[in-house]
Amino acid sequence: MVVRSSLIRSFDRKEKSSKWLIGILIASLISLYIWSIYSGNGVIEAVKHSLVKTMGFYLSWCFARELDPDAKVEAFYGLAPLFIIFIFVDEVLIMPGIFFWLLARILTRSSGSMVTNFDLIFVLFFSVYLYFFYSFIFPLSASIFIFADYKLKGGQKRNIPYASFMLIISLLSFLNLYTIEKTETSIIDILMVSLITPMFAFRLSTLKNILSTSDRDKYFLSPKRIKLAGILLLMSSTALAINYGYIFQMGFLWMAMLGISIPHIKNLKTLQKPLEG
Repeated sequence: MVVRSSLIRSFDRKEKSSKWLIGILIASLISLYIWSIYSGNGVIEAVKHSLVKTMGFYLSWCFARELDPDAKVEAFYGLAPLFIIFIFVDEVLIMPGIFFWLLARILTRSSGSMVTNFDLIFVLFFSVYLYFFYSFIFPLSASIFIFADYKLKGGQKRNIPYASFMLIISLLSFLNLYTIEKTETSIIDILMVSLITPMFAFRLSTLKNILSTSDRDKYFLSPKRIKLAGILLLMSSTALAINYGYIFQMGFLWMAMLGISIPHIKNLKTLQKPLEG
C-alpha cells in the first residue's frame, strides 16, 4: 500500500519556469556568498548565510505558486525586492517559513492527496518545536489550517483531534506573561505591511477560476481552498509582525504576496467603471 503525503509535491525540472528557478537560485547563491564575504564574514559564515537566503528565495517562489497556481511568471516578481531585503537583513526565519508552506499545501491540496495521519503527526511535532523556540502563533495557525481543511469539501474527521491538541498548546501559552511582547517597528515595516496587505486582499477577492491541476490526480484546484489559504497566511504573518516584529525576517512570504498581487492592480479600473456609470 502506497501512502501519499499531502506535504510532498513533484518538481518538473523540464518545465521552463523550473529551469528559470534553478538558474535564479544558483545566481542568488553565488551573489549572496560574494556579498557576505565582502561584508566581512568568514567563509563558513558566508556559506551559511547564502544557503539560508537562497532557501528563502525558493520558499518565496513556492508560496507564490501555492497562492496563485496559474501565476507561473508572476511567481518570480517578488524575488527582485526580496534580494534587496536579503542584502540588508541577516535573520531569515526559514523553519517557520517551511512550516507555513506545508500548511498551505495541506489546505490547497496542490499535491493531489488528502492529508494523512503521518502528515498530521509531523505537523503536530513541528508546531510544538516552533512553539518552544519561536511562538504560540505556530500551533494556533496549524490548528486553524487543519480545522479549515476538515470543514471544506472532502475534509476528514481525523483532523479534529490534531487541530484540538494544537489549539490547546497555543492557548496554554497565554498563562505566561511573555506571550505578548513589546516590539519596535520602523516606518518602513509599517509601510510594507500596510501596502502589501490590501493589495493581496484585493488579489484574493478577484481569484475565481483556477486552470492549474493538482500533481497526482490532475483535478482542478479549488479557488475556495486557495483563497482561504491566502487569508490564513496573511493573518498569521500579520500576527507575527505585530507580536514579534517579524516582517523582513518573513520577507519571502510578504514578497510572494506582493509579486502575485502587482499584475492585478489594473483590475481596480474595471471596478471604478460601474461606479462612474
